[in-house]
Amino acid sequence: QSTEQYYELLERIIISISTTYFIDEYTIDIGASIGVSISPLDGEQLDSLLRQADFSMYKAKQTGKNNFNFFDLAHSKEAARRSMKLKEIRQAFANHEFCLYYQPKVHMASGKLIGLEALIRWVHPEKGVISPIQFLPIIEGSDLEVTVGNWVIEEGVLQLKKLNDLGIDIEISVNVSSMQFLDASFYNNLKKALNRYPNINANHFQLEVLESSAIGNLEQVTKIISACSEELGVKIALDDFGTSYSSLSHLRQLPADTIKIDQSFVQDILVDPNDYSIVSGVIGLTKSFNRSVIAEGVETTAHGLMLLLMGCENAQGYAISKPMKACELVDWIQEYKPNQSWTEFSPIEMPPQMKRVKQLALILNHCFTNMKEYLQGSLEEKINVDKMGCHFGRWIRLLKQEQLFEESWINQLNQSHEDLLQVVEELISNCIVSASRPTERDLNKLDTLFEELQSLLGQYH
Repeated sequence: QSTEQYYELLERIIISISTTYFIDEYTIDIGASIGVSISPLDGEQLDSLLRQADFSMYKAKQTGKNNFNFFDLAHSKEAARRSMKLKEIRQAFANHEFCLYYQPKVHMASGKLIGLEALIRWVHPEKGVISPIQFLPIIEGSDLEVTVGNWVIEEGVLQLKKLNDLGIDIEISVNVSSMQFLDASFYNNLKKALNRYPNINANHFQLEVLESSAIGNLEQVTKIISACSEELGVKIALDDFGTSYSSLSHLRQLPADTIKIDQSFVQDILVDPNDYSIVSGVIGLTKSFNRSVIAEGVETTAHGLMLLLMGCENAQGYAISKPMKACELVDWIQEYKPNQSWTEFSPIEMPPQMKRVKQLALILNHCFTNMKEYLQGSLEEKINVDKMGCHFGRWIRLLKQEQLFEESWINQLNQSHEDLLQVVEELISNCIVSASRPTERDLNKLDTLFEELQSLLGQYH
């Protein structure tokens, strides 16, 4: 008669079945997994209802012993859709529709090209290039995940060999999933791939292991990493560091050569003091543990300059290059020109005050650029101060805590910034009333206030 009665009945069955049995002096415990389909909600045909209940029973088993599970039509449809998609991906792999793209990594201070990360792509005959985010989650947990992962290693090693044959001595890294890394055949498959081309230097092949995949099986992962590094000579990078439960013990126990700072933190270091602190903390930890560090997701020259000021010299991202096809690599490498803004920038000998001022200048310029672009944007989007991404006031509060500068100078900086925000708020009010964007005269007034802030920062140059 009601959902409550379903639950009461099912719990009575489970309690009854799971009573301890005593047979021939043995104590026997039995558990029950129950799957339920309801008519007419889930249909009216008996064979269909039985299949659905059977499906639900296996779902109950997956969630633990002595449990029950109701058939979920929406979930069933999603499972069917996923199954069809997995079948399509499996066929695409058999049809050789997958390839690797490569994204360069550079040492910003010297401009030297230090490596390439291999990134899988699905080149669909009708839909074109499909991002891995659209297919890797679907194959996760299936046998195809390991098969595709082994193929990526094979292709990466082959590409390293091809570049070596052309006299290009560079490191290539590939991503390794948790399931693939913990597979019993992983070590032997990697060894075979490397032995296939004995002339390549295994030290120039790097495995990027997600930090999250290492945490759940720390002891086993540590053994595998040690074997790959010490016996095969490959390098190990801990990828997406900081996105999961990061711990000092991970850096201490995992024999990784390189730590990769996740792009989700890097992209906002010019905006969010919290992300800045996370990135700064990771850089400090890697130096303490004598590891190399690289930042991914470096999208602008300003992001690179900020990272250099923070002590991170290796970078990867759109500011250097988007991922490219293997056939484009040689031409790109031959035509590559270092970013002069990075190579001519030398923060190593700068005193703490100078470093902080240069960081503030980068942050201020980034905030102001966003502010003007937002004010000049489409009238269809409602404008307000919070949306413009100006967090400079939070950085000023941070200055007060650090006590690197005179309080009077910080107060001047704060007042000048508040004057700027007051003008912005006035412009927003005018925009709302008149339904028009700021005039050139209004924007010139903003420019003047911005120059005053820059002038204050310039006192420490």
